[in-house]
Amino acid sequence: MRAEADRAEEASARCRVLLIKSCSNDPAWNVVNHPLGLMSIAAYLREKYQYEVKIEDIRVSGNDRVGLESAIRLYAPDIVGITALTFESNAIPWIAESVKRVNGNTPVLLGGPHATAYPEKAVQIPGIDYVVLGEGEVIAGRLIERLLGKRDVSDIKGIVYKTGEEIVSTGRGGFIDDLNKLPMPAYDLISIEPYGKFERMSRTGSGKFMSLFSSRGCPYRCIYCHNIFGKEFRFRSAESLFNEIKHLHDTYNIRDFEILDDIFNLDRDRLIDFCERIINSGMKITLAFPNGMRGDILDEQQLSKLKQAGTIFIAFAVETGSPRLQKLIKKNIQLDKIKKNIEIAHSLRIHPHGFFMIGFPGETLAEMKMTVEFMLSSKLHSSALFVVMPFEGTELGAIATEMGKVPVRDFSMSYHTENFVNLTAVPSEEVNRIRRRALLKFYLNPSRVFVFVRDFPSKRELWKLLFVFFRRLRWRG
Repeated sequence: MRAEADRAEEASARCRVLLIKSCSNDPAWNVVNHPLGLMSIAAYLREKYQYEVKIEDIRVSGNDRVGLESAIRLYAPDIVGITALTFESNAIPWIAESVKRVNGNTPVLLGGPHATAYPEKAVQIPGIDYVVLGEGEVIAGRLIERLLGKRDVSDIKGIVYKTGEEIVSTGRGGFIDDLNKLPMPAYDLISIEPYGKFERMSRTGSGKFMSLFSSRGCPYRCIYCHNIFGKEFRFRSAESLFNEIKHLHDTYNIRDFEILDDIFNLDRDRLIDFCERIINSGMKITLAFPNGMRGDILDEQQLSKLKQAGTIFIAFAVETGSPRLQKLIKKNIQLDKIKKNIEIAHSLRIHPHGFFMIGFPGETLAEMKMTVEFMLSSKLHSSALFVVMPFEGTELGAIATEMGKVPVRDFSMSYHTENFVNLTAVPSEEVNRIRRRALLKFYLNPSRVFVFVRDFPSKRELWKLLFVFFRRLRWRG
């Protein structure tokens, strides 16, 4: 037994893991945040297994096939892991091919949201040996340990692989209940400064900043979402998040933070506790929430605390101004409450940004106009109005199929696209005309332009937003 333990320890000491972040399908997409998933997995593998880990973020390094192969050859990894969002999925094949060209025996793991949403397709990509479903820290750790020891992996929950032509799935592997037990992401494995050269999700500034995740899972059941992190809301404590921000502030001199949680404010007490810790610390930082809080469960006290803690930007995901469609899409936003909270954010000079969609199944012209009217009559400083995209693997995708439509399967398309699956009786040309006219009316409102320019956190970024705005106006159906 002792000899076996010694061999396992020796294998851990020798093991090199290379984690690769894929790049966008759209070359014009310039929004880049930090590879938080890989950084968390790297920290876990180092703490639990003492593996040597390196992160290669292609979005930042700019490596093509030749450059990536050179980097792989230089590092000589024993295991390679790749992660990608769906709009980053087109690069997966050539990344995997690059690994195999350097060493065909290197096991290649694929994880992240795209792999979890489409595992059976992902595992058939040439060069991919295993797909890791859901949260990767524990599952990837177990899988790598087995692969290094050349042992059977069939009893590891949360993986998909091929045996000959047969696809084997071991089912979902469960979720990490206590996120506080995870080590702090491996910030030392990335160069922080280069990320400041790209656009942030909130577009609130440029220069050095850090992205953060403090929760996983969402109890809501919106029909347009994939179920990546489960329906149970799990979160790190206010103390844990504060300590991480304090570490980044003191160690890396970071002052700007983007919190990417889907629903940061689901636990009200945690939000208040976190804000009070920031306020009492005396740190002068900025906070942006670009992914969309649950806007109708905010209140004046929470928004005031967020402002005092340094919040400069909050995205409100309204989606539709139609009460009927709110029920249909299972969002169930209380429209009067979210509108009031947008007004409060506006009065506090927090930049409120809105997310809206038109084109839900059976949506009428009158309901589209309800969404536009909500957007135009609100105190939002900026807004995005998308056409609904029924992605394969979502409940909305299944509804589209029942309607005789083909759900979105071509992931070379940007999410912001002119080519959409029309789920309504309203002609596509009219849907796009409504969207363009709404955006023009919204952004050409003189009072809105005034507060937008007055309160936008970074005046230097305004011209970039103008470019995005005019680019979106060019979409055609």
